[in-house]
Amino acid sequence: MTERSKTNSHENEAGKKPEEPRILTRIAKADKAMMKALFEIASLVGENSEVQEQVDNVLTAHTKLKNIVMEQNQEIAFQRGRIAELERTTVQPRGSPQVHDTEEDGSKELQEKPSYALVVSSGKLQKNQVAKLIKEQVDLTRLDIQDATMRPGREGVVITTSSKEAVGKLEAQIQRKPALQQLQVKKPNEYLYNIKIIGIDEDADFDTLTETVVAQNHLTCEPTDLKAQKKWKGRQGATVVIALNRRGVNALQKKTHVNIGLDRCAVYEHFFIPRCVKCGEHGHPVNGCNGPARCLNCGREGHRQEECANTAHCRVCEEEGRNSTEHSTMSWNCPSYCNTLDAEKRRILARLN
Repeated sequence: MTERSKTNSHENEAGKKPEEPRILTRIAKADKAMMKALFEIASLVGENSEVQEQVDNVLTAHTKLKNIVMEQNQEIAFQRGRIAELERTTVQPRGSPQVHDTEEDGSKELQEKPSYALVVSSGKLQKNQVAKLIKEQVDLTRLDIQDATMRPGREGVVITTSSKEAVGKLEAQIQRKPALQQLQVKKPNEYLYNIKIIGIDEDADFDTLTETVVAQNHLTCEPTDLKAQKKWKGRQGATVVIALNRRGVNALQKKTHVNIGLDRCAVYEHFFIPRCVKCGEHGHPVNGCNGPARCLNCGREGHRQEECANTAHCRVCEEEGRNSTEHSTMSWNCPSYCNTLDAEKRRILARLN
């Protein structure tokens, strides 16, 4: 290695190692201060849903901003590594094998075939009797249904197929046959994937919002694939929660912004996994909590988060045996919380029609 290369290498090492911990430490301190302030606000306002929604918006934006900083920090480190690697290697001759990076497909769930279902029940017959009657009276071959499956469900016998047309045929057959008149047929509740759009003009027409989103952004879906469910006012304009079916998710999955009128509005996923601000556990709200009051920063009993001088520690991740526990149980980057949230997303995606 030349003297210049050695000098550059030492400079890289000297500049790189202290910089990353310094940035991470500052991010951690800012994150802790932000979380402390927002959870204090949340505890003061109690069950005020509008304030809770705004707190959620601030937390979401704060998390995204923090992730951007972290990604840029990682990108800087990556580029430094590439520069160092290029300095150490020679150019490959033409014809040498090349290795291409591949992008991991994160939309596996969306590529799965959709499923459609019917729930068949009877006020007089048991579930096994209902299933037997359907097998005796419904000829799937004549209906040209190849992939139907049947299983007992909570409200009756669930018949599932990958074809919406097949479900319609089954429903018509069961309702038409005299021998099956004692059976009741209904379609299960549709699973939907929620997003929220922030910064909409408060005067925008709520009733035609989905048509505007689809048309103005040239989405590959229909307005009926989106359902505007809830709207409230905020400092940045109106926020609207929109429920999507599978086609809607495919069209909007990778969108971070959409154009609505003259506004460019931010798009966020909208899922809710309750976390108790009393005991710090995930999976239930504070109402009706029977657990002990714990500090939301360190997880110990006997003091509140704003009084805590301890290092952040997540007892939820500790109980699950995770290596990373040096964070608040209310951190939006908590591995346990993120894992639960991802599982909920996968569960909903797998059931989308």
